Amino acid sequence: MRGHWLSRSCVVIVLLWSSAVLPAYAQTTSGTGGSASSGGTTSSDGPSSTSNDDDNGVISTLEISEHTMSAALSCMDWQPVGACVWMTCATIFCTFDVTVKVKNFAPDLVMQAYNYGADEPWDESEEMNEFVQAEPDSSFVKTLISAVENFDLSSFTLNGGNTSPGHKMHHANLHHRAVDGYGNPALVAYMALADVMFGLVCAPETTPLMPYFISNLDSVSWRWGVPEILYPQGLGFGIYDLGSATNNYGNIYPRTSMTTQQDTFKTSVLGVFRAAHIVTRGGQGHIYQEIPTDGGEGFFAPDPLTEGDDDTGMFQMIYPDVESSCRSFPYEGEPSASKRDTKIQYVWNFWRAYKCCDKGGAKLIYSVG
Repeated sequence: MRGHWLSRSCVVIVLLWSSAVLPAYAQTTSGTGGSASSGGTTSSDGPSSTSNDDDNGVISTLEISEHTMSAALSCMDWQPVGACVWMTCATIFCTFDVTVKVKNFAPDLVMQAYNYGADEPWDESEEMNEFVQAEPDSSFVKTLISAVENFDLSSFTLNGGNTSPGHKMHHANLHHRAVDGYGNPALVAYMALADVMFGLVCAPETTPLMPYFISNLDSVSWRWGVPEILYPQGLGFGIYDLGSATNNYGNIYPRTSMTTQQDTFKTSVLGVFRAAHIVTRGGQGHIYQEIPTDGGEGFFAPDPLTEGDDDTGMFQMIYPDVESSCRSFPYEGEPSASKRDTKIQYVWNFWRAYKCCDKGGAKLIYSVG
């Protein structure tokens, strides 16, 4: 709520980091990294004929912030939805006050899907992954993998991303997707804009640049589905699918890196949806950080991500195409060529709807809306 979120110490840290790093980064990478608006490809899915420099991604933190803010008013969808009743008591007398309840979307996370473990599309996330020992060949990741199977790690390709083609005339492929979710770096600027425009805005508990899900750190569960291969949700084919019979992106469970789908765009969408599905829930048997939901009285966090419920999560593509509005997954119809990347590097903002009231007393006794 107003004043609460911006008072956090992380605001100072992020602002200092932005002022010190982003200008220097923008100068050193000018002319070398593709912008999100021009980095997309128009060819169909398939192996890329060219590759980016191994030390550079395809979108920077500054560009992510710019694209987030460009869709702020469209995706925010600020609106009054109800009221809260507050009670304050002194000795034997109690007073009551009513405040307006509002709803708005906020860009909680930046979600990226990519083919190979060292091929993160978000430029600075490669350094962040290395910092937390999440690069594919780190000793920590090797130890996790060794705990599952007795691999000869010297000869095993840890990067993942390999595609197993189906038999001739059978176009269902097995794909692996690496997926990461970080707190959106534009949250500070976004909340400041919303506060100026509307006064009362609902601030998420997400911390900018905080890693909430890094698939390499979750190697055992993300790659092999332990323990999700035993979940009953994964046994009912067609019940927990993303999409419909005529526009099916695949089964949500088990929530692993592996998908069976001939369309590599759809495998990336499904991978991102699975990761967002995990981080919006507690106790999921994965290595991750749940998105906080305890904002105090008068703060109403969204429910966990659920297909068909826009308030629980919507997405805004920012690479390879830059969308100016938010949508729920899956996409309707056939996505255009501008939304496809031959190198299989995708980035989306993950927006969720929060509700809140201004504090009008000592105790919240009732809310509606």
